[in-house]
Order: sequence, then C-alpha cells, then structure tokens
Amino acid sequence: MTTFFSACRYLTHDVKGVFFRVSMRTDVWALLRRYDESLDKVEQYVSEILWYQEDFLKLLALRVMVSLSNLGLSLTDFPRGIDAPGEQEKMLDMVFVPTMEWGDKAVKTYKVIYTLSYERPRWAIQLCKLAQEAALRRRARYITKESIDEIWGEYGAKRIADLVVEHRHQCPQVEELLNGFRGSERLLTRGALFNWITNRISNHMDVWIEGERTRSPKDVAKFLYRIGFIVARSDNDGEGYEHYRFDQMPDFLSARTDEDFGVKWEIHPCYREALDIQKLDRSHRERFSRLRKGR
Repeated sequence: MTTFFSACRYLTHDVKGVFFRVSMRTDVWALLRRYDESLDKVEQYVSEILWYQEDFLKLLALRVMVSLSNLGLSLTDFPRGIDAPGEQEKMLDMVFVPTMEWGDKAVKTYKVIYTLSYERPRWAIQLCKLAQEAALRRRARYITKESIDEIWGEYGAKRIADLVVEHRHQCPQVEELLNGFRGSERLLTRGALFNWITNRISNHMDVWIEGERTRSPKDVAKFLYRIGFIVARSDNDGEGYEHYRFDQMPDFLSARTDEDFGVKWEIHPCYREALDIQKLDRSHRERFSRLRKGR
C-alpha cells in the first residue's frame, strides 16, 4: 500500500491531469500512517468519512418521510420541510417513541439506534426494519425499546456474520474468537480480558493474525480492538464515561505492562445479546421452535 502511495505521488507530480482517489477502512489508515513517515505528505488530502448523531437523525427522518409518502399519507404537519429545526425529531416521533431507556437514563431514540448500529447507516436501517417487524407482531403503535430488545439477538447475529466475512482474510479463526466470548462480562479490565482470552481461546488453539501465529492474549485483544468488537471505555469520576475506537487511540493494548490509563474493555452493544446463549430473545426462540417443528 505504501508503494502505491509513492507511485501516486510520482505520477501526480510528473503527469498532468492524473488524479487518484483511494478509500480504506479507518483502522487500516491508522496503522499505515504510524509506520510510514512518508505518508505525512498525504495527510493533508485525507478526508474521513464519519457519521454523526445528527446525520443519523436526518437519515432516519428522511426514511420515515419517504415511507409515509409511499403509503400516500399526508405530511401537512411539516410545512417548513424536514430540514427545519425540530422537524426531524418530530418526523421520527411518528414511528418511534421519543426516548428509550438506556442504562440508567432516558436517551433520544435516534441516539440508541446510532450506538447499536456502530455508526453505520446500513446497519441502522437493518435494525429499524427488524424492530418494525417486532412492533407489528405486537400490534404496537410505535417502535419501542421492547421492539428492539425482542430482535437484539437476531440483529447481533447478523452483525457478527458481517464481522466474520469482513475480517476472515486477516484471521481465519475470527469466528471462533468472537464465539469464545459467549457468556462473558460485557465490561472487563485489561487483566480480566487477557485471562478470558487465555482460558477460552489461547489455551485451546493457535490464532493466525495477518499471517503470523500467536497465542498471546495481548495480540488477540489488539486484533479484537482493531476490528471494533471491543472498545475502550474511560470512566470519568462523576462525569459519565467516554468510548474510544482503534482509529482514535491505536496505541492502546500495544505495551506489555502499560495499563492504558486504566481504561476498561467493553464488548460493543450490538454483539452482546447474540453472544449470551442464556438469554436468547423471543425472535430466536420462535424461529428455532418453527425449525424444530419443520415449519
């Protein structure tokens, strides 16, 4: 990849009218820019594609608007258009409850969807479709947290399948790594994380990551952090907490003894329910029941 960038710089310097646009995952760029000093010349041309909560609010509101229009329903309650302040949340309120219980507080619904979809619009749409189906089964007027809870495991299984397909070329055992966390705590200290990996994974098999064999719990944890299965969580005294992804803090889990400022390691919410085999959700139980009955 670095050779490619070098070739691009050479061509664009000596050949007029030639332009290159390269896209890559954020974790790949985070690695490249640390190990090739020549890429500091490329930094000025890099644009990160990031989706923020406000983007999700507008995206979901537009999806609701289009769906209602396709059903022939009147949108006269939105004379100022969906871009007007407050109109996007008002549009969402036609389908979703305004807030959902998240942890120990009520959170705006679109923020819950933003978190569970790992900031990916495609995942958000899939989550909403599954939750809509659950709400219809309940004959509920709105999509609620109960609707999401009902399909959380099914949705998480789809996300794990996506993760396996995306990263199997980096680690052939990635599916076994993820399944190795079934029944674990959602929040682990560095030591607890390493112990879990050692007892459930490293003691039972060799893991190949980027063509190199390892049984090091730190290497496995670093890979899981890189692909977004776990995220770093920093608790602030009396002020909540912050999450950090690999592209934001790529140095975490690199040193042998450093405790990474005491951060804890959290399995991302979108995967949790699918990995807790003791808590299969209703949609899973119903589907498995139909399979057993041959329907």
